[in-house]
Amino acid sequence: MSADNLTIAEVAVATAHKRGAVQRWIKQGVQANGRTVKLSAERIGGRFTVARAALDAFKRACNPDREPLPETPDARQHRADAAVRRARRLVAGEPAA
Repeated sequence: MSADNLTIAEVAVATAHKRGAVQRWIKQGVQANGRTVKLSAERIGGRFTVARAALDAFKRACNPDREPLPETPDARQHRADAAVRRARRLVAGEPAA
């Protein structure tokens, strides 16, 4: 998976929500400003991945009058840890999924 794509778990950590909520955002969307807004995702190998740009657009659509919040230290650490795990799998010759 590319560094610009996030798993459901990574989106959940980055947004401080549960994975089930993220899956609902993808499948059903949320009501924001009188319209339904869905989180754009791509299914790869049976799993959803979300582009960082899609997550940013979803956040802006849900909160158009708010400034984006900075990434939390926990979310940043989780993202860094996930990147290290992906790199180790690639070095070991395992699939990147």
